[in-house]
Amino acid sequence: MRDFILEILNLVQNTMDDEVLSDELSQYHASDIADSFDELTDEEIRRLYDILPSEFLADIITYIEEKERYLDLMENEDVADILDNMESNDAAEVLEELDEEDILEINQLVEPETLEDINLINSYDDNELGSVMSTDYIEIKADLTIKQAMKAVINSANEVENINVIYVTDEVGKYVGIITLRDLIRARSTDLLEDIIKTNYPTLYDYSLLDEIDHDILDYELESYGVLDRRGLLIGIVNDETLIELVEEEYKEDYAMLAGISEIEDTTEPIYKSVLARLPWLAFLLVIGLLVSLLTSSFEKVILELTTVVFFQSLILGMAGNTGTQSLAVTISKLNDDEKKIGKVIKRELITGFLNGLIIAVIAFGLVIGFLLLRNEGVSASLKTALSVSISLIISMSIAAFLGAFVPYVLSKLKVDPAVASGPFITTINDIVAIIIYYSLASLLFTIL
Repeated sequence: MRDFILEILNLVQNTMDDEVLSDELSQYHASDIADSFDELTDEEIRRLYDILPSEFLADIITYIEEKERYLDLMENEDVADILDNMESNDAAEVLEELDEEDILEINQLVEPETLEDINLINSYDDNELGSVMSTDYIEIKADLTIKQAMKAVINSANEVENINVIYVTDEVGKYVGIITLRDLIRARSTDLLEDIIKTNYPTLYDYSLLDEIDHDILDYELESYGVLDRRGLLIGIVNDETLIELVEEEYKEDYAMLAGISEIEDTTEPIYKSVLARLPWLAFLLVIGLLVSLLTSSFEKVILELTTVVFFQSLILGMAGNTGTQSLAVTISKLNDDEKKIGKVIKRELITGFLNGLIIAVIAFGLVIGFLLLRNEGVSASLKTALSVSISLIISMSIAAFLGAFVPYVLSKLKVDPAVASGPFITTINDIVAIIIYYSLASLLFTIL
């Protein structure tokens, strides 16, 4: 694969003519130019600011993570010009990177429409969909003719990035549906606009919480989705890239909590921050571990009399924990589905856990009894221990699968992030249940057989 960044660096450092450099750089993707900024000097970056069009600079800045550093190399007038050429949600994000004094000045410099859009987006809480929507889209009225609609699209094409999905509203701005650019181009001038409007396409609401958006909406594979307010008025859109980023971010957070980390770590941060992020969960697990140990000690009499039973405690706990984690991972990914689907998921996980437990139990029975006979533990003791292990595996793995599916569902209903229930909570419950089942069953079998 070509090293685009190296090519860009060579162009910037070896092309003296500004016009030639601007033309050459316009052939590269804005993301590659953004990546090259880390290798450029401040003087070289300022040169690019002077020669590249504001529209192209706006795209480049969008791809830069540490925006503040590079915005500080610009005059506020230039920053305002770039904001005017950005999608409204990106512009709002850029403003958050600036000092309060600069923000006040830039607010006076940007176009009124830009400031209005930014203020609208900033009016939402960070966990609401409205905070990440864009107000850059093509909107036409439902009473237009095909010819009028085409003219409206052409007039708006230079102002928005996404022109493939055209949003249709009524006379008061209520959402009616969408028209694809392809359908509009293919329509005849004698056709009616209402005949090509798709009225049953998915939409989202501005007040929706980001972590509760149904991930299945991405199955439609649209470039963007309309965002409505409580009155049904179209007030913005969310493009598919934004939704994908939100889903990826949620999965990262869930994975961090599954691992017992309070938040996603930045590997560039100081080590002490990583320590502080992980320490609370480790301390919590230490306390929980002591409670499990105390529970185990309550079966001291059984342990002293049946020493071979202790050999397989970790096996029971490990299999229950693994089963619960598998069930948890499946359930969290399905929590945005309707309740009937969740009920099916819980039932399916319970059956899966039971069947897996049954198969593992049969395998474990043979391995345990073979191991104990090799140690000359005696046929009777070996048989009783193998039965204790096998039956405990079936019961504990079934319960673990059920809890792994049921507990996060309950927490989601209580408005608690289900990922929090993952590692420590589910593992602890499974450990306690498995210990009680295993030692109680062993005591019972060795007493009655």
